[in-house]
Amino acid sequence: MLLLGTGKLSRLQRVTAHRLLAVDSPAVHLPKLSRALVKLGKEIAHLPEARLALLDEAVAAARAMDPTDPYRPQVLAEALDARREQLHAMGRTADGPAGGQ
Repeated sequence: MLLLGTGKLSRLQRVTAHRLLAVDSPAVHLPKLSRALVKLGKEIAHLPEARLALLDEAVAAARAMDPTDPYRPQVLAEALDARREQLHAMGRTADGPAGGQ
């Protein structure tokens, strides 16, 4: 309902909406979800583990996009870059389930 309203959604509300809507319309909402997660992650930079979890989800959403989607490489690169930056800030390497390409 909020998406149809005239009020502005918070980043958390956008993430929640795209999570729900991606189930029925993944082509439309997975890239929006990934980008919204990256933006939300910037807001919680003071919580590195939580930010990393959001960025892991952003990478997963980007990877779940249709491989033929022309925007997939860009969305995936944005999510992976943000994740790599966070891992670097935490003194960690790009290992684990979202690491690599």
